Amino acid sequence: MKNLPENILTQAELPVPGEGYSLYFSFETVTVEIAKKWLSENKKKQRPISEKTVIQYSNQVKKLIWSFANGESIKFDDEGLADGQHRLSSVVSSGQSCTYLVIRGLKSNQIESMDQGKKRNLTDIMKIYDVEPIKGISNSILASVLNGIYVSRFYASTNRPESKSLRVDSLRGSAPSPVELYRFLEANPSIIKRLAKLKDKDLTSIRNHAGLAPSLVGWFLADIIDEKIADDILLTMQDCVPQTEQGKKCPAFILFKHIQQAKANEVTIPKHLFPGMWLWTVDKMVRGASPLKLDIQQAHMPGQGHEGSAMLTKTLNDLRDVK
Repeated sequence: MKNLPENILTQAELPVPGEGYSLYFSFETVTVEIAKKWLSENKKKQRPISEKTVIQYSNQVKKLIWSFANGESIKFDDEGLADGQHRLSSVVSSGQSCTYLVIRGLKSNQIESMDQGKKRNLTDIMKIYDVEPIKGISNSILASVLNGIYVSRFYASTNRPESKSLRVDSLRGSAPSPVELYRFLEANPSIIKRLAKLKDKDLTSIRNHAGLAPSLVGWFLADIIDEKIADDILLTMQDCVPQTEQGKKCPAFILFKHIQQAKANEVTIPKHLFPGMWLWTVDKMVRGASPLKLDIQQAHMPGQGHEGSAMLTKTLNDLRDVK
């Protein structure tokens, strides 16, 4: 342990049984400069960088929810860097030094066997921590709904007057990792409390008539603005009939028919459009309008100028990132 470089915190050597060589394990502080140097090594064997993954890792670093003691490591073989380029890229992207477990001494012919394990998703994490699902909402549906709420919150808090995009999932930094989503859920029990209002709804019927998870994201946003209108829209989806005096001219029924027509034509409505479709419906119902068809614009997206936009943005911004 004597005379170790300043960035190496601890170090150990373990002989590989029956192989005649050793592996060297260390916990090291990796600065931006070190990360850049390591990333320059052995580029020919590295996979293409996923910008989405780098952003997710960088966000975890910035939010102080990155763990270095979970066994995940930066690996080097006899040709240079073998594994860990996304973690190193997150150091460069975030501009913050990180502590990593580093393994050296691997053989270059072993790289093809790395990263073969199944990644742990939010559903897996919630199962580990015994998160109780709401009646009719499985953990997988809850994970999808939570993701939709998270990216809608990001969209609502981002001023984008120059953009006409209707994609709530298109903004840099809006795609959360499973760890971020779990911490987001843990820090905001109000999300579960609001979703618990659905326990007496026929969610199976809604699943049959519209995508359940994206519909629940739309309902969640609508419920913040007007609980009665959100309930009327949901009941329209559930019962397949108008729930207001406007009858078939009701915007909620126009939304229902739009979804049904897409299904009849075997057209899949992207889930990122559902927040705007629901907020378009709320917008028209608050104004007492009787539109002929659904026509969402950028102003109908979360926090972008629709009825209740300020209330929605405030409520979403009041949600905490981590506990």
